[in-house]
This record gives sequence, C-alpha cells and structure tokens, in this order.
Amino acid sequence: IQQRRADGIPAGPEVANVTIKLRITLTLLFVGLICLRMPDIVLHGRFWAEEGKEFFAAAWRLPAGRMLFRPYGGYLNLVANAGAIGACSLVSVERAPYVTIGLALLFQTCPAILILSSGASWLRSRWAIVAALLILATPPASEEVWLQTLHSQFHLAVCAGLILAMPAHSGRRLNAFRLSLLVLGALSGPACIVLLPFFALRAMIEKSQARLWQTLALLAGSALQIGLFLSVQHGRSYHIDSSVLASVMLVRHLFVPLMGYHAAVPLADWIHRRYAAGAIPWSAVMLSCASFAIWITADQGIAP
Repeated sequence: IQQRRADGIPAGPEVANVTIKLRITLTLLFVGLICLRMPDIVLHGRFWAEEGKEFFAAAWRLPAGRMLFRPYGGYLNLVANAGAIGACSLVSVERAPYVTIGLALLFQTCPAILILSSGASWLRSRWAIVAALLILATPPASEEVWLQTLHSQFHLAVCAGLILAMPAHSGRRLNAFRLSLLVLGALSGPACIVLLPFFALRAMIEKSQARLWQTLALLAGSALQIGLFLSVQHGRSYHIDSSVLASVMLVRHLFVPLMGYHAAVPLADWIHRRYAAGAIPWSAVMLSCASFAIWITADQGIAP
C-alpha cells in the first residue's frame, strides 16, 4: 500500500529508495563535479570582477554592520556583502578569495539540495533526480556565474523557480529552508523578485497555506529590496528590441546548451550579421518563440 504525503501525492517506491545516504552521496558528487569543472579556481582562488575591487575593498574600509546592507549597482546583494565581510575578518588576505568561493559553492549547492529533498512527482525516479542534478552541474559557458558571490543571486533564483515548481507542503525544516532562500534571494538581487506574481497566482489557484507563506516570504524580501535599496543607475539600463531579445534567448538558452559553445558560434554569427545588415532574422525569432511556447505548454503537463 502506497503511503501518501501531506500534499496528497502517493509516495512510490522510487521515493522510498532515495535514502538519506544516497542523498548525501549525490550532493557530494554534485559539489565535486562543480569543483572539477573549474579546478584552477578551487586550487588557486580568485575574486571575480567587482567581488574584489568593490566588495572586498569596501569591507576592508567599512564597519561590518554598514557593509552588510551596502547597496551596489542599484540594489542590495546580501550574499556578496556577507562574503566580503567574511573574507576580510576570517582569514588572511592571501586566503580571502577562498571564503567567497566557499560561500558561493554553498549557495550553488542549494538547488541540488532542493531537488534531493523535494519528493515532487516529476522527481520520483532516481534517473530523473540524477538528470536534474546533471543539468545544474554541466551547463556550458557558465564560468561567469560559478563559484563567486556576485552571482549567487542567480542560483537563488533557480532555487525560487524550483520551489515554485514543487509541492508546497513538506516538513517543517524544509519549509523553513525554502522560506529563507526566498527572502535571501530577493535581498540579493532582482532576479527572484520577477517570480513574485507567479507565486501569488499559484497560491490563489492552490488555496494552499504553505504556498501563501512562500509568497509572503518572497514579498517581504522584495518589499525591502525595492523600498530601501533599489535605485536607477545610469549606464546600467538596457534597451533591447523584442526580436533581438528572442534571438539572444535562442542562442543562449537553446543553441549553446543543446549544441555546445563552439557549434553555436556560427549560428550566432549568422544572426549577428543579419542584424548588422539592418535585417531581422525572422527564422531565428520564430524558432525562439515556437520553442519556448512548446516548452511552456509541455511544462503544464508535468507540473505537480
């Protein structure tokens, strides 16, 4: 007889076979794979761009309390601020980059922890879990957002998307973990805030108290970010035509992941030449729109 969880979905034998030992093993393998893909950074350390010259330098000058809530670039990045404070106060200057690398690795592992602890219907199979972890750990052209705290906000945005796609009901500790990720994500950048309307919509559709708490957590973090820290920064705003945006999404989110960086370059160059000649590559635009429309439609069929 299948047991039923709090969300009403029967827990099949695949879920029962994902033991705590297996979850720990898969988490360690996930961390190891991330480190193996960027061995020079793990061995020698590094600050990435503003992580050193702006955040670490500011943490060296300012008191910790002031540094923690110091906005940069028009918004508060709480993870990057905390990483800079830790790098200044916990170790020597030579070892300071390892603090930010370690903190970034922690938040980069959070999506994997959500997957391994979710019990969602689309993650009942061990193979589905392994595939989901590999998708997170093996994307091409990911160096800019890996193992540095500036862009931990994007890994927290992935966490928010996973939380939205998973059943809201879970254990008390897991619920607290999810709520903390939502608040922290909103206080580390604008990416999570974009998902707020979808959380609110799903809370209304499901009429779930757990989903309502998730929406309120994201709303609280978003309200603090927008009300206290968010500002317009001249030189950091971008105006992009809708057809160009569709072409960018096609290259970055379909060509590169599915074909690899080198195979995608000729197609990206062709699109660029078309725009440089004053023409719109309508075939690329339509392919992008059709692909994401199919993706969204398919997702409705597997949503829990």
